Amino acid sequence: MHLEQLQKITGINIDIEDIFRLQKKYWELMEIIDTQRKSDNEQVKKRSLFILIENRMYKYAFRLAEEHKLKKEEDIKSMFYAVVQDIFEYSWGLVEQKWDITQEEINILHVKLFPKWLWGTTIWPKWEKFKKLYPAGEYRKERDFKKYWDEIYNYLDYNLISESIQNINQFFNTENNLHFLIKITLYLEYSWFAHPYYNGNGTVYLFVISILLIKHGYILPDNFGEGIQKLVNDGIFREADQWNHEPLIRGFLELFPCESTKN
Repeated sequence: MHLEQLQKITGINIDIEDIFRLQKKYWELMEIIDTQRKSDNEQVKKRSLFILIENRMYKYAFRLAEEHKLKKEEDIKSMFYAVVQDIFEYSWGLVEQKWDITQEEINILHVKLFPKWLWGTTIWPKWEKFKKLYPAGEYRKERDFKKYWDEIYNYLDYNLISESIQNINQFFNTENNLHFLIKITLYLEYSWFAHPYYNGNGTVYLFVISILLIKHGYILPDNFGEGIQKLVNDGIFREADQWNHEPLIRGFLELFPCESTKN
């Protein structure tokens, strides 16, 4: 699937000529990354994936303790690492499999983040915070949005999620003259915009793009999860959805530390 088709089906804003302009502009940097940030060392890749999962899952440690009614620190730690190890083993299995990752496998990964049901905090309606139980691994069936200061950002209409996610996956798995690093940046942006789940979208798609990077030979940068979160917090994803993709593409590529080949 090409960019024109994806734009028409999902309604996501894409300046197609600008994407290829940016690919040309950052081609040399991507070649440097391909040279310096790829490895066949399985242990290095496993370690980088485990650390990423461990760091990201710290945000769920309290929820895990609450769900399992754990009080003692050693019990919480034991439960935490059992969940981290389970997610890591499943994720590494996705790295090793020969076929493309399916949406059903992503749904399973999402369930592993939330062994039972998940708590979601929302401020709708009437701008009053309340908690509600949401099912893990299932697409949301109601509106969703994020508040940026005094501005509301609406994600994709929930009625369009299933078809759009299918088309986003097809786009990623189809040859379309885009460098892998450009393609995976757009894949992350489109998935973030679709926001298919009630909660945990950022975490599950951070894990998915990490798995895909490793499948294609890349070593995950240190603090990769924190770097992606900073792009979100700085409004870079939101800016990309408003036609300006350069800060997102440049910011994503700059997460991969490299020594320049230029003097």
